[in-house]
Amino acid sequence: MWKLLVVDDEPDMLELITQCFEREGFEVVTAVNGLEAVQKAREERPHLVFLNLMMPVMDGFEACRVLKADEATREIPVFIFSGCAGQEYYTEAFKLGAWEYVVSPFSPREVLKRIRYALGERTPEWERETTN
Repeated sequence: MWKLLVVDDEPDMLELITQCFEREGFEVVTAVNGLEAVQKAREERPHLVFLNLMMPVMDGFEACRVLKADEATREIPVFIFSGCAGQEYYTEAFKLGAWEYVVSPFSPREVLKRIRYALGERTPEWERETTN
């Protein structure tokens, strides 16, 4: 079963996204800010991180930068989502190593297609090591 880490500081949005992904058969772990996301990613080893951009403590850009700089988490695809749609946000997200930048409000069906594509493209290194 694919494990997703969903990160958002808005409880209603976090619950809505979590329910959507769980209905599709994903195991979901949650965090409420970027710092907690980094900690949970290291502990839980999710297959993908779905990360809000605007959060307290540590924003999504900084969390993505930290995840991609850490050998233990750098292979995990990061999807950043936000209501901010300017080109500078896309550019920064991809510069930091994000797999995808999703503008809110978004279509759950479209996001799920992109997530499945990202997960189908690769087997995480830590799983290759344990299955060989």
